[in-house]
Amino acid sequence: MASTKMFTKNHHGPNTSSTSFFHQQQQQASSMSTNQNFDEDTTLTQEMHVKMAKKIAQLTKVSILKRRLLFISFLIYYLQISEKKRAPCLQQTYTLQNHANELLRIQQSSIEHEHEIAEDFRLKISNLKQNINQIKQSYDERLSNLNKEHKKIIEKLHEEHQLEIDNLKNESKHLFDIENEAQTKFYLQTIEDLKREHNDLLTKQKNQQMTQNELGQEYLKEKNQLEKQIKIFQEQIEQINIKSQLELIEQRNQLDIKINEYKQLQNEFEQYKLNFNTNSNDMTDLNQQLIKQRNEYEEFKKKLDKTNREMNTVKERFNRQANELEDKLKLLKDKDSINHQLEDDLTNSRKELELTKQRLRQIEEDQHAQLSQTESTTNYLERRIHELDKTIHQLTVEKQQIMLKYDRELTDLRETYENQVSLCKKEMQNEVDRLNEHYQQLSNDEQIRARTNLELKQQELRQEFEIEKANLLAQWKNEVNLTKTEKNETNQQLNQLKENYTKQIDELKKQLENIKNEYSNIQKQFNDIQSLNSEYKKQIEKLHLDSEQQSKTKEQFQIECDQLKKQYHDLEINSTNELKDKIEKLTSELNEKWSKKFKSDYEKIRKDLTQQKDEERLKAIEEIQRQKQNDLKLAQNQINELEQQLQQIQTQLLSQQHKSKEESLMALQNASEDKRRTINEFQMRIQDLTTEIQRLEGKNQEELLKQKLQLEKEHINQINELKARHMEDIRGQQLAYNTHLEKIRSDHERTLTLEIEKLNVHHQSNIGMSVTIPRHSDASTSSSRKTQSPRPSKLEPLVVTNGEIPHDLTLNPNKPLLPKRFVK
Repeated sequence: MASTKMFTKNHHGPNTSSTSFFHQQQQQASSMSTNQNFDEDTTLTQEMHVKMAKKIAQLTKVSILKRRLLFISFLIYYLQISEKKRAPCLQQTYTLQNHANELLRIQQSSIEHEHEIAEDFRLKISNLKQNINQIKQSYDERLSNLNKEHKKIIEKLHEEHQLEIDNLKNESKHLFDIENEAQTKFYLQTIEDLKREHNDLLTKQKNQQMTQNELGQEYLKEKNQLEKQIKIFQEQIEQINIKSQLELIEQRNQLDIKINEYKQLQNEFEQYKLNFNTNSNDMTDLNQQLIKQRNEYEEFKKKLDKTNREMNTVKERFNRQANELEDKLKLLKDKDSINHQLEDDLTNSRKELELTKQRLRQIEEDQHAQLSQTESTTNYLERRIHELDKTIHQLTVEKQQIMLKYDRELTDLRETYENQVSLCKKEMQNEVDRLNEHYQQLSNDEQIRARTNLELKQQELRQEFEIEKANLLAQWKNEVNLTKTEKNETNQQLNQLKENYTKQIDELKKQLENIKNEYSNIQKQFNDIQSLNSEYKKQIEKLHLDSEQQSKTKEQFQIECDQLKKQYHDLEINSTNELKDKIEKLTSELNEKWSKKFKSDYEKIRKDLTQQKDEERLKAIEEIQRQKQNDLKLAQNQINELEQQLQQIQTQLLSQQHKSKEESLMALQNASEDKRRTINEFQMRIQDLTTEIQRLEGKNQEELLKQKLQLEKEHINQINELKARHMEDIRGQQLAYNTHLEKIRSDHERTLTLEIEKLNVHHQSNIGMSVTIPRHSDASTSSSRKTQSPRPSKLEPLVVTNGEIPHDLTLNPNKPLLPKRFVK
């Protein structure tokens, strides 16, 4: 007990080792009084052993009884169940009874074995008690003898130890003063180093601020340039829209002009109608040409639709490029907001640095105050170390909290940025869809209007054609009595017109070939434009990938910075922990050494004092003092070595800090340079894109003009083709009508000749009957009229429906002059 108390006292620190020996002797003196009570304790231990043996026996009996009861209850329950199932399970009951008998036998044998074990245990306990009583008696005798000897020795050595203790106290004070001075110097040096580091950090922060300000100014300049370029693009887009609207208005005006021209051509067509007469030789060829021209007209219509679709795709691409530029503007605005937030974080971190400075100043003031008011140096140093540990822990905790706040803010900013980007994309997609729907509605409305207008114009033309047909029939009735000379003249005029029309048809074919060649050239140009657009898209995708890579590199750089900070923090913690562990180990080792040495010295002195005389004792004491001085020197050397190790570790930490700071600065400089390079590249690419967009706009304008001219030419050609088709239809109808009239004339002339012959015969036979002749002539005329009356019945099916000639106007019923699609 005395040794444990001494060890606990010596474990408080290295400075209390000088006083521990005296306390040990006092405790040994007090332990003599406690040995008298040892006999009483032995008697109590014997009674406790007996009671424990009885309790063990009782517990064994209770456990055995419990087991028996549980087993019996289990057997009863099992027997009840077996009685219920007795009829089908008799064999099982017999086997179970045998098992139960075996279990009872086993229980009896186990009980007998337990009784044997209990008797053996009782015998062993009695033997142990006897041995313990013998050992006690011998120990009491020895203690009594030793106590008497110790009292004599303690009384002699008490005075000597007091002198030694006074000397040791003086020496320990001197050593403590030296250590205190060295520690104060060390702390002052550390404070100066911290101040220097703080000043270096301030200068670096100022340089970073300067660089950030420069980057911010450059960024603002670039932002203003980009905003100007975006405004220019917007103005160009507005101009393009205005131009497209003006072009649409011009096209509508041109359509109106063409409609007027078409009306004028209709009037000319009415004038040409007066000069047309019979000629039906090349009717089938003209019809076939008509069919071919109509098919070509439909093909041209399809090509026109394709060109319109391609133009719409080109417009959509321009709109997409404009939307991409707007997205880039939004991204730039988001980056501005992020930079502002980072600046706010820097200001907050500066404020926190100022607060830490103030705390360091307060800590320094507290140090000076505590150094001036040192009542107990050991307690002061321990308190100071604990306070420094707390401040370091607080600073590390605050640093971690700041880093966590910064990371959280970064994550929040990233999430908000991603959410804003997704919302902007959704809004842009909705706007694009809405514009596409609006454009489709407008295009559908315009197509419906154009179709309605065409249908109305077709109906008007058909009505005019029917009216003109009726007028021609009336004119034909009036012109039946024309002479053959006029017919020849009309045939000549028709031949001339045929030649002219054949020439025009050849010219139209040549124009069609030219148009096809131009269309192939336009398609090639359009394919080239598509390839250029695909290349531009690839370049834009590359730009996006570069920007994503830069963002990833920034994130990696931030992650590396965080890892370096964590490593630095871990190194600090590990170094402090290692130093504390080393100091504790040294203190424990010193305490153990001192305690062991004091004990060994004490035992040696006691033996020497019993054997030697006073002179020898003095020599031994001097040797002990020398040994103590040597041990103190060794301890001082060890302390100096530890201080050197601490200084080396601190220098290593400082070098690591400088290296990490330099690496972080280099990384920041590299990041800023990469940022500048990317910005410059982005500007160059934007300029290239603007020039290419302007070039594409010029090309598109030129292509639009070319397409306009082509459309105008095609429209004129279509109008000419329609005129030619109308002329051909009218010719075919007139030829069929003339053939029908010639047939009627021939039939009428035959009937007239037959009637004249009949009249002559009748006149010759009835010369004498002059009275009846006029009656007969009247009858003949009436009969001739009757014969003539059914002939015009063939004129009845000349009614034209929807501009088509009936099938009855053919010379032969099996071979129609017109194709079946003209016949209703």
